[in-house]
Amino acid sequence: MSKNLAYFSSLSFGDLVIELNFLEIEPTMVLITPAYNKSLLNALGYKGKVEYFQYPNTEIPPLFFNFKSANYLGIISSFFLLRSAIIDYSKKFEIIFYESSWKWKLLSFGVSKCYLKSTSDNIYNSLINKYNLSFSLNKRKNSFTQNMVCSIFPDSRQLEKSIPTSSIEKIYCELLNYGFKVTVYTGRELKNNINHKNIATLNELDDIIRSSNLCITADSMPLHLSYYRKIPVFVFAKKLNKILFPPTIIVDEAWSNFYDTEKLKKWLDNYVIIF
Repeated sequence: MSKNLAYFSSLSFGDLVIELNFLEIEPTMVLITPAYNKSLLNALGYKGKVEYFQYPNTEIPPLFFNFKSANYLGIISSFFLLRSAIIDYSKKFEIIFYESSWKWKLLSFGVSKCYLKSTSDNIYNSLINKYNLSFSLNKRKNSFTQNMVCSIFPDSRQLEKSIPTSSIEKIYCELLNYGFKVTVYTGRELKNNINHKNIATLNELDDIIRSSNLCITADSMPLHLSYYRKIPVFVFAKKLNKILFPPTIIVDEAWSNFYDTEKLKKWLDNYVIIF
């Protein structure tokens, strides 16, 4: 008797949002993921089958994937926790893993040889090519109106990826010049009468993104959630992450470093306002 198919994800937040595109076309596939992802899946209304395992650590992603901020003991402990979960679930599932990197091969040694993507592949392109997925964004209105809403999400869990406050002020002014209704969602104290709010829950974040006409983000989870909800998104980042960035952002160069707003203005002119 063949085993049911399952997908093992020990990643989180932005990474898991990307993977949901794949899981939604495989409704019978079970998602196996740490319990810390439960709040995100609930917020997004995920209807697929999920089995949660306990990962007793506050580090997200697990320490085994986070060498830069972990000690050797933590990395080894994290590896055995994940490896133990994989062995247990492999008894009843045929498991698909994230990628064919040495880390995932080590975790899945002797269990499975099936991976969602190869190590150097862009994950969006892998999903498009393997599963015939479409990532087309929502159609914009036929004419530009003063009622279009832009939401800015400047923060990341990795501080070096967060948009600097000085850049937020410049981005905000540019968007006002285009006539957008703009809100910055951050816990920072912003000056110059910038309209800003804090977000309390993942449900609130998802609602805000779905009610926006476009989003401006750091290289963080709102980038992938905007794309998942098919909302046009522009990202400010230090450099282009060709493995995780959505393909339209790569092709159209719809991204910019923290201090360059010229690409944002070009994107607004060519991609959002002119139809």
